[in-house]
Amino acid sequence: MIEIPLNSFVRRTQDRTQLKVLVLNTGALLKRKGRSRNWILQADCSQISEILYKAQQVEEPSWQWFISELEKHKPQLSVNELVNLIKQEPLITLNQLIVKTDCTLAQAREAIDIVEWC
Repeated sequence: MIEIPLNSFVRRTQDRTQLKVLVLNTGALLKRKGRSRNWILQADCSQISEILYKAQQVEEPSWQWFISELEKHKPQLSVNELVNLIKQEPLITLNQLIVKTDCTLAQAREAIDIVEWC
């Protein structure tokens, strides 16, 4: 679980109710830090990817700050983690893997080769 600080979340985003619903529908947790203006997003890698994808589809200009904060804190998956993901979803394509995990083409191909040859 990754924790991403979202300082002044309410002041920086418009239509934040829709953004909160979008986050909560992925299974991630968005909560206020005490009584301050700061919020914290708790999510795993796949939830962050899903939130990023859905938030970019809305094209709300004030959400660009939120999107950039998520991209800054999004961890890169190792080849072993990619292999595990492919084993969980054996029908995933190369492009779907790249979009879902934000990995490079070389990393995706390496992981698929490992799964296919082992």
